[in-house]
Amino acid sequence: MPAKQALIVDDNRGNLDVLSMLLTQQGLAVTSAQSIKQASAALENDRADIVFLDLEFPIGSGFEMLQDITLTPCTSAKSTWRAAPVSTGFWASRSTRAASQSNSAA
Repeated sequence: MPAKQALIVDDNRGNLDVLSMLLTQQGLAVTSAQSIKQASAALENDRADIVFLDLEFPIGSGFEMLQDITLTPCTSAKSTWRAAPVSTGFWASRSTRAASQSNSAA
């Protein structure tokens, strides 16, 4: 039986590397993308059983891609995904920026 295929989408290379290592150790085959454009191409061309998606990107929105993934029926014969779990540092980065701005204003 072929390994389950995971797609990891994150613009942070470190996050991609760590999650890729963890998933590979669990027996999944991993594809990674550092942009929404790369992720969209990966989903069109390759099978993905699970998608780990960051939400904040310099160009494009993980929120929009998440909506596309969950609302658009899977039409590729290779892909079997049904939903996209989300992992993100979005809230942490927002909190860090807010704290930084309030400290610099003091």
